[in-house]
Amino acid sequence: MNLLGKFLIAMPQMTDPNFEGSVVYIFHQNEKGTSGVVINRPTNIAFNEVLDKFGHQPIFEDVPIFWGGPVQSEQGIIIHTNEKTWETTLPIERNLCYSISADLLESVSKGEGPKKFLVTLGYAGWEKGQLESEISNDCWLVGNFRSRILFDLAPEKRYRAALSALGLDPSIFIATEGTVGHA
Repeated sequence: MNLLGKFLIAMPQMTDPNFEGSVVYIFHQNEKGTSGVVINRPTNIAFNEVLDKFGHQPIFEDVPIFWGGPVQSEQGIIIHTNEKTWETTLPIERNLCYSISADLLESVSKGEGPKKFLVTLGYAGWEKGQLESEISNDCWLVGNFRSRILFDLAPEKRYRAALSALGLDPSIFIATEGTVGHA
């Protein structure tokens, strides 16, 4: 099953605290497994803090870094548009890439970075066949990529938007008090 560039939307019965209510963007898939980043869980760390830590000029206001998943939670991964490549930029599909290199941070601080990007710490990883099994066991819905959802919407709106993009009524999946509803 080709999941590269797709969204995974956690089903209401997902009780794993790492993924409950999550939207995951799949950025890598090969014969060994699949990797993605959670795109709707901002951390309390601002991107400016990271730029400053690496000695770069902070230039953004209130741009959060997202918790990408439980694997290598100290590793930064940047999903971005592909106007330019950096030292460790790898293609995803269409006009998107991912990078894990510090030279991208320097470019961003100079205003020479990608037009759109999302910064995460950590990622989600599945061994070969594991994610496909979770999908067949109704843990995840699979949706097509929507740039607007990944880059433009507020994080708290991304889950609802991903469900709506599948033609599903989010109120079926989301209870009013912020808890998971029943489908």
